[in-house]
Formats: sequence, C-alpha cells, structure tokens
Amino acid sequence: MNSTLLMLDALFPPSPTQLVADCREVGASGCFAYVARPGGIGTWTPDHVAALLADGSRSVPIIVPLPAGQPIGPLLGAVHGFGFTSGPVTLDLETPNLPPASWEEQFDAAILAAGYTDFDYGRPADLGLYQPDDANWKASWLRTGVLNPLPPLPSGWHGWQFVNDIVVNGTQYDASVIDEGVFSMTDDQIREAIYQWYWTILGRFPNDADKAAIEARWLAAYKASPLQARYDFGVQAQADVGAGKNLGLVRHFEQDAAIAAIPAGPQGPAGPAGPATYVRHEHKSTTDTGTPV
Repeated sequence: MNSTLLMLDALFPPSPTQLVADCREVGASGCFAYVARPGGIGTWTPDHVAALLADGSRSVPIIVPLPAGQPIGPLLGAVHGFGFTSGPVTLDLETPNLPPASWEEQFDAAILAAGYTDFDYGRPADLGLYQPDDANWKASWLRTGVLNPLPPLPSGWHGWQFVNDIVVNGTQYDASVIDEGVFSMTDDQIREAIYQWYWTILGRFPNDADKAAIEARWLAAYKASPLQARYDFGVQAQADVGAGKNLGLVRHFEQDAAIAAIPAGPQGPAGPAGPATYVRHEHKSTTDTGTPV
C-alpha cells in the first residue's frame, strides 16, 4: 500500500520563495499549480513550479476547462510551458465548467499520448458524470480553516481534498491527502500511453511486431524521458512511412525540448565580417495638416 502525501492548492499563491516556505511550515509535499483557467490562473507563474521542484517538493498542473470543451493542444502547451514534462495532469471538473464526457475522454487520451497521466478533480457527484478513471481527486470537506488532524485516505481513493480555506502566513489554501502512487506509472500504464502514440501518430493500433518493439525499446525509453521518447518515436514513425507521407507528428514544444536536451559542443571560430548593409535614407512624411514630421 502506498503512503499518502499532504498537498496544498491555491489560486493566488505568494511569491515562489514564500510558497516553498508555506509548504514546509505545514509539512506539505508540494502544491498544485493552475496552468489554464477561463478566468485566469491567479498569481501562478512557471517560477513557482520551478521553486517547488528545486526544493525537492512536488507540483501538479491544474486545468479548468471551458464548459463546451476546447482545443486540447494549447492546454498541453500550457502544461509544458510551466515545466511539466510527465506525471499527472489535473482536470478540474466543477460546475459550471463541466465539458461533455466525449471531450473529457479525448483530453484523457491526448495527455496519455503526450506522456502524462490523468487525475480528475471534483465533487463526487460531478465526477460521476464521466467515465470512472483509475485516479480521481475528490473534494469532500470535513471542515473549514483547520488543517489537523490529517485523515487517512479512504480505500480506493487516490486523492481527497478534505479541508478548505486554511491560512498559512496570510495566504489561503485548500489541503488534500494524495496517494503517492499518483506520481508514478506502472509498466502497464506506460504501455497504454505508448499504444496511444500508435493511434494518434500512425492511425492504427499496435500489432505484434509493434508490441515487441515497445518491450525492446520504447518502455525503457519512456522511463528515461517520456517527452524525449515520444519525440524519438515520432521521428522513427516518419522514417518508417517515408517522405511521401507527412505525419504532422511533432508539436513545437516537443521539438524545442528535444533540441534543448542535446549537449552543446565547443564554440567554433568566428566567421569573416559581412558587407555593411546600412544605407542612408530619409522619410518625408507630413501630418494631416501638411506639417513635416
């Protein structure tokens, strides 16, 4: 049985340094971070997430969807823009932001294919509108404003927001106990994620030869770096189908991350100076009344 972790969440965190201090003060392992939300993401910045991770703490991105759903690519871009390259992504499913179940399933498939896992948040009644996921974060408050004592996580639950509106050094937080297993993936979950690559990139399910390649190459590659593995998979898939078919498979942030991971080589010598390109010229303009400017 996994241990549980205390995690905070807040829409308006203090400075990155103070956020880390607040987590330490109450014994929290980290804080959930809003990365996309219709009304704005409060005071969250990538610096907050970087400070938590640099401290050895945890953070998980939260996305609040539009009621009708929305393009998923920009949401994944927001997740990556805050520095998250793997792990759980929280979809905040609360009234009135309850998108169609079909969109929620598409979102789950997209984040799985991108190397993340889904972790839906909401009241039990709202979560019941969607297909049950392996991991849900349930909001059911025992009390308001008082953190301790921490409750045990009920059997079968993966996350429980059990108290709201606690104040730590002037900042208001909600608090949850989270199953530590949420932050890791089993081999079967990784295989499922890689299966999604075949569907989203190649438009088919993996055959026996593909499954052998998953065991021989992609499973270990995913464990080393999910983002790099998916990029490499896309490059290999394009090579396999040939130049005559453009798979359109690499998102810009994956390419940027893969390039950034390449170690820099030694700087070469400076090239010869090029010819001057400055040419003196004048702009002879006037105002509406004819005054030169």
